[in-house]
Amino acid sequence: MANLNWEAHKAEIERLYIHQDKSLKEVIQTMGAVHGFCRSKSQYETKFAQWGLKKYHMGSKKWKLLDQNLKKRGADTEVYINGVLFEPKRVKRELGRQAFQTTMQKEMEKVISKTSPKIPEGVLVYSPAPSALQLQWPSNLPWFNFSQSAFPDKAKGLFYSQSEIDISASPGMTRSSHSSKKDWVSTLDSVFAWVAPPSQKVLQGGSRMATALSIVMPEEYDGQHAATSQELSSDSDSKLRNFIRIALYLLSNKITMRDTGNFGSHLHGEEEFMLKIFRMSGLDNIVSLRHLLSRKHNMSDGAIAESLFGSAIKCLDIETTRLMLEAGMGPDTLIDVKFRPMKTATPLGYMAMKCGEAALQISRLLLKHSATVDLCHGGESALDIAVKHSNGHMVEVLALNGAHITAKSLHSAVKGNQDFRIVHCLLTAGPEGLVDHMFPEGTILVTALKRIDATGKLLARKANINAIQPIQSHDQFNGLGTTLIGLASASGNDELVRTLLEARAEVNIESKSGLCVPPLVLAVHGGNNNIVTLLLRAGSDVSLADAFIAPQESVGNSLFERALTRDAHTTDRIRLCQTLLTEGGRASQRAMEDFNTLQLFDAVIRRDAESVSLLLGLGPRVTTYDAKFGHNALVLAIRNGDQKIISLLQAAGATVVGCAIRFIANVETAMFLLDIGILHAVLYADGYTILVSAILAQDDDLTTFLLEWGADQTQPVVFPQFEIPQHLCKTVLEAALCRGNLPLAEILVQRGAYLGEAEIITIAWRASVMNDADVLRSFLAMFPRFSLTSATAVAMALLSKNSEIIHLLLNAGIKPNGIPRMRPHYCDPIKSEASKNDMFSHPEQWSLVLSYPQSVLELAVIHNERSIARSLIACGDWTKREMGRAFTTSLQYGEHELAKELLAAGGDVHQLSFVKGISVSARYPVEIALEEGNTRLLQSLVSAGLDPNRSSGGHLTGLQRAVKYGNMKHIEMLLAAGGDVNSPAICHHGKTALQIAVQFKDTGITEMLVRAHANVNPPLNPLNAEDECPLHLAIKIGNKKLVIFLLQAGANVNSPPSPFHGTTALQLAVKQGDLGLVDLFLREGADVNQAPAHNGGATALQFAIIQGYIGIARKLLDAGADVNAPRAPLNGRTALEGAAEWGRVDCLQLLLNEGVSAEGEGRDQFVRAVILAKANGHLAVARFLKTKFIWTDSDFEGDQDHFLADMGVPKELLNIGQNCQDCQGML
Repeated sequence: MANLNWEAHKAEIERLYIHQDKSLKEVIQTMGAVHGFCRSKSQYETKFAQWGLKKYHMGSKKWKLLDQNLKKRGADTEVYINGVLFEPKRVKRELGRQAFQTTMQKEMEKVISKTSPKIPEGVLVYSPAPSALQLQWPSNLPWFNFSQSAFPDKAKGLFYSQSEIDISASPGMTRSSHSSKKDWVSTLDSVFAWVAPPSQKVLQGGSRMATALSIVMPEEYDGQHAATSQELSSDSDSKLRNFIRIALYLLSNKITMRDTGNFGSHLHGEEEFMLKIFRMSGLDNIVSLRHLLSRKHNMSDGAIAESLFGSAIKCLDIETTRLMLEAGMGPDTLIDVKFRPMKTATPLGYMAMKCGEAALQISRLLLKHSATVDLCHGGESALDIAVKHSNGHMVEVLALNGAHITAKSLHSAVKGNQDFRIVHCLLTAGPEGLVDHMFPEGTILVTALKRIDATGKLLARKANINAIQPIQSHDQFNGLGTTLIGLASASGNDELVRTLLEARAEVNIESKSGLCVPPLVLAVHGGNNNIVTLLLRAGSDVSLADAFIAPQESVGNSLFERALTRDAHTTDRIRLCQTLLTEGGRASQRAMEDFNTLQLFDAVIRRDAESVSLLLGLGPRVTTYDAKFGHNALVLAIRNGDQKIISLLQAAGATVVGCAIRFIANVETAMFLLDIGILHAVLYADGYTILVSAILAQDDDLTTFLLEWGADQTQPVVFPQFEIPQHLCKTVLEAALCRGNLPLAEILVQRGAYLGEAEIITIAWRASVMNDADVLRSFLAMFPRFSLTSATAVAMALLSKNSEIIHLLLNAGIKPNGIPRMRPHYCDPIKSEASKNDMFSHPEQWSLVLSYPQSVLELAVIHNERSIARSLIACGDWTKREMGRAFTTSLQYGEHELAKELLAAGGDVHQLSFVKGISVSARYPVEIALEEGNTRLLQSLVSAGLDPNRSSGGHLTGLQRAVKYGNMKHIEMLLAAGGDVNSPAICHHGKTALQIAVQFKDTGITEMLVRAHANVNPPLNPLNAEDECPLHLAIKIGNKKLVIFLLQAGANVNSPPSPFHGTTALQLAVKQGDLGLVDLFLREGADVNQAPAHNGGATALQFAIIQGYIGIARKLLDAGADVNAPRAPLNGRTALEGAAEWGRVDCLQLLLNEGVSAEGEGRDQFVRAVILAKANGHLAVARFLKTKFIWTDSDFEGDQDHFLADMGVPKELLNIGQNCQDCQGML
């Protein structure tokens, strides 16, 4: 109990001891005399130690440092010490007492101190905020009406006094501690965070709070905001009352309260915050709530009520929901949920998305108070939403309360793979015939096809198993009909077909004009022999299916023909055809020939000579070849080396004309072909490729035989219509070199084989992969010096890190110039030989070549092969571009010595090197120099002819990039080298140098560029619809010093906005709530009615209204702002529409007072305002407008479809007619 007494008085003790700087003796006396709390000095000291309560001690040294800082600033300031604002008089008194200096000390300080003194720790010094607005406010603002009722001078009104607030009217609430009240008040720091600098933690006093209040909130009397800010910084009894008043004002105008505590997500935290205000205010009782709801014709009362109700629903606050419903809140009142496409939901609809006991209890409360159980919003009822969210308990509650069960809900439950309990509930409570409702894809049974358990239960509910269902496919049957078992057959689901057959599904359906496809046709088309067998056993009529002709088919195909032409494995097609023939399937003569040919191919592949002999007796077409690979039965037999089958096929008239033979099994097969007289035809058809294959297969006997018969002298045949194995080399010499067969290579050269780059690449590949320089040396020794160019050959050797191979190639006259290329087939023939090579086991090295670097010089740099790179430089006739790319690559990889050599050799300094697969990002030389701050490198680049106005990577010139990195010396160097300070942006994201300097808040560079004649009003980037001029960038970053400098340098305060969501200087200052800049721009002649950006723009007044900055809006109106200014052509809002859309009730009334038009030409914006208000859940605003201007159904007869499409809200869902439910009784 003793400890509780201490805690109850903690806040007051802290106020006296810390904030009022009372001595401990004075605190003891005050607490005893005023509060009757008597404790000893030692008890206080013990408790202070427990609390960590310790006075902040400035001391003479800190006061002197502060004094020096204030003198340096030379302007009015606000001083915060340990988070407390010190009044100017107190600061002056302490400085005179603690920081006194003699004349001699002052003079010495001027000599010694040339830099700004450091501010003492715990002390914050700020320039005062702009003066609070002094404005005249009309008396009919909704807030004034609410405030006079809720916060009368003497009467209690709606709310309790300070002492009464501590005990909530709700039975469940307990007395709040002093520390908790302190926490509530501290939330104002973040509620108005945009007014204070990020480093300032305390805002509850001084001019800043008064300024913030004057921007967003009207004054009921002159000086109210100043008085409020002082009270909030004190510990007076009205402190919490003022906080509640401010919070409720923000709530009534739907201005986001940024402090959300530790409640999780931002939105949920804000709702919790609102409810805490509700409890603190004393509204949480029936009497106060009934009074509030009785006044909902006043927009503030109505807005607060709907916000609190929405917060209670979203936070699942059962007690608050119960209180509001009992007080008369409509159970169908839409709540703001910020979901797309509808931003609102019905309370029941919202509960349908939530699981748990709290949601069920609130749902029952809503239904008890006559919530409309079938009310649709956004095209969905609460039941639809519950089903969609698999909320079984809510489905049961709604069904028990008479919710209309629709086929849509049942369809959603089945389609969403919901727990069958939901489906069962819907079927039990739903009307008869619900299960057979037809949807675009068919009945519910079709939706359940993938769930056999659900299908069975639906069938048990007497669903029509034989209803005609639409076919949705990508073949000739799309758009036709069939039964459920037909769809199951097409899907290939054996188990489902069995289930349907057990349920006695009809397997034979009459096709009317080819619109209904028999299940057997679909089963054959799907190629599942098991399903075909099941259907046939169940009595499927083959003749009926054979007679089916689809509308797209000019001639009908029998089942046999459909099975034969399927794109499937040969064995599967044969088995399916045999099943159909066994069951009496119809087959034409041609179809049987095709079938026999198919069987013949299969028998040849299986090397079944007996079956081949039998099939040949049935008359297959032996000359038919495979359209994909170009072989026929004879070719397959030749590849297999099956002499008996070859003889059978030859005797039957088979030839190899027009076939891609590719290879012969062995030399014995070749000799057999010679004996039977068809070798010549085989070699004529594809002899060159057969020889290549034999060489790659290392079949020396076959190779020798083919050479004897001149296969290397035949012309290589190209079969573009057939698929060719990628591993095949293109020439016989290439194949021999790939295998390292030098004797054969020498023979081929002697026989006239062509020697080109492909062959050089192949032998280099062999030598590199096998690490065998001798094979290359031996090959090169066969020839005199070469005059070939092959960057790829050199690249292969380089990647294998074999300098000997590189030097062999270079000494033989192979030039390394050009772009290295790799073909995948290089590695295939010798994988088994090369698998033990370490280099071959790391394919990422070869991926560098596959990504096409521009020269082997680049590869040498990347692989840190300096000596090889130098050799390449010496022997190659390189272009400036190639040398430049290698130079840039050297810089990227830190090879600066090599880079010097490349630069000296004439490398172009404007090249970008990029190699796919490395972690280093691509950069230009100037980009590297600037990013690394390398002045010497930059000077070398300038000396080598660097153009500072060319792209330096991405979207910046060299000069623009120098500005980005902020090195003034580099900027001066590039300017001296001819850098254009006004060079325009070179791509979509580009900016001028001055724009970049401003964006990076660099005042010094900004001033340097302006002195260098930078245009402070550059034309906007035509490639970027969101580009902004330097002045607007300075405003956006909040740098007032830069803003003033740019204005003094001639920046146009009325510079037009960029087309896409752009702003003028004044519009941007208003949008950001920067009162100081608003004042400045108005003094500088800013056009208060300047037109908005084409897309998403707004006038200054429209921005002020949308943001809820009523004080700035009032100021703009006094400056001549047009309340009826047109909206932006795209995604724009008039002031009236903006106030309605965002729920700014007081701004709305202000506009009405100023003569905003809602009749005649203004009727359109009135209609849109009502639509926007309701679509965003601001029902109080919608009611007020419809009452004020007498809404009629004819108001919605105009064409608003384009506007509604932009909003993403269907026209029929707005329910804004004369009889809309939220306006009942109000019109």
